[in-house]
Amino acid sequence: PAIMAGKAKKYGISCDALDVYIANRAAIRIKIGKETGLSTSEVKTAFTSVLYGARTTTFPDNALFRQLGTEGLAKISENWFFKGLQAEVNAITKALLKAHSGSQGVPNPLGKLLRDSSAVTRNQKVAHIIQGYEALMLDTVVLALADDEGINRQIKLLQHDGWTTDVRTLPALADALEKIQSQTGISMSVDHTFLHAENG
Repeated sequence: PAIMAGKAKKYGISCDALDVYIANRAAIRIKIGKETGLSTSEVKTAFTSVLYGARTTTFPDNALFRQLGTEGLAKISENWFFKGLQAEVNAITKALLKAHSGSQGVPNPLGKLLRDSSAVTRNQKVAHIIQGYEALMLDTVVLALADDEGINRQIKLLQHDGWTTDVRTLPALADALEKIQSQTGISMSVDHTFLHAENG
């Protein structure tokens, strides 16, 4: 969501619903779950899918349709907040695809090319671009947390859009977030959870 919102601001596209969602994700999922009768995880799936380019169509090969079914898809599609956010995402997606389209296909922010073909869907192109931004941001964090020898001994595990470390890295992380913003124009924040090893 933050990547989409950052790009919206760059392209001059309104993203009020997206900004509200970013600031209140958990509360909005619960509220929409109550309004639609869907579970919180189903609501999260719907938002995440739309952010990666999914459409709310009832075609059998639509992943969102397969997960929610006809009734669930109809309920989320009719929700006033979801419709507003989806309209914003569609406008941002159109601008993203235009900005990242080349003569041979779609290069993402890391320079990896997704070649155009009849088998490549719009969803795949959007996901390719967004995942490129996520990978670029992780690369920036890894470099920012490297030691004087240029080796990162602090990150123990890289995940889809995060990492695990056994040291407190807040000063270096603040530097990484500044670098991410200067490289991409996207302002990011980081959520964290402290993991405690079991005794014994």
